[in-house]
Amino acid sequence: TATPGIYPLSLHDALPISAAPDRSPCVRWAGCEIRRYRDFIYAMAPLAADSDWETEWNGSELRLPDGTSLSVRGETRFDAPLRVRNRRGGERIKPAGHAHHRDVRLLLQESGIPPWTRIHLPLIFEGNDLIGVADMVLSDRGHALVTQVGTAIVWTSTTPRAPLIPASR
Repeated sequence: TATPGIYPLSLHDALPISAAPDRSPCVRWAGCEIRRYRDFIYAMAPLAADSDWETEWNGSELRLPDGTSLSVRGETRFDAPLRVRNRRGGERIKPAGHAHHRDVRLLLQESGIPPWTRIHLPLIFEGNDLIGVADMVLSDRGHALVTQVGTAIVWTSTTPRAPLIPASR
């Protein structure tokens, strides 16, 4: 039987820096993940597994399966509960003040949201209508609901929204 060996490994080889630019590589250790996205390195705790969760939400603090939370500022609550779920793909929203619907995927890519964060974003629905994407995008109806109760939606993420380290090539 072969015995395990110890092999020298440079930091450059250990981190996901050298993958193709269109890739979002990840290196995992116990309790830590190192990821690269758009020339930046992110170090973080491992993300929760994807799930097909869905729940009603009245505006009070809602703990989401990935450890993030969704709430509204202050003690205000919505008159009728909304529905919150994670992304499943193919969602479209008509952002407030815009004439046309947009793919949520494209909006998030254009905003520079890392792929591993996109799949955990809470989507907010009134009936079957998508009215909000976390605290980032609201439809006209979502904006009207939030304005009506005089508050703002707040999504608190444990994943850094800003990169930690620029990746040098």
